Amino acid sequence: LLSTLLLRILLSTLLLHILLSTLLLRILLSILLLSILLSILLLRILLSTLLLRILLSILLLRILLSTLLLHILLSTLLLRILLSTLLLRILLSTLLLRILLSTLL
Repeated sequence: LLSTLLLRILLSTLLLHILLSTLLLRILLSILLLSILLSILLLRILLSTLLLRILLSILLLRILLSTLLLHILLSTLLLRILLSTLLLRILLSTLLLRILLSTLL
């Protein structure tokens, strides 16, 4: 009778130990799953901010390139204006020189 009682106690403690181990294993697995999900969420946030930074950098680069292109175009236009006025001055000077020469002769 005593050995049966001891056997029952041992079996119940073994069963209790198995149940506690199973519970602890479930808790650990749920913590691990939660940690994995949080890591995935953080990775998505970091990737989205990285993507946002890349897109902003591309946008800024486009703006800078367009302003540079605008600057080049304006400089070219100003250069053309200056060259045309210079050419006009040369032509006028030549015309005046011809007029002066023709009046002198």
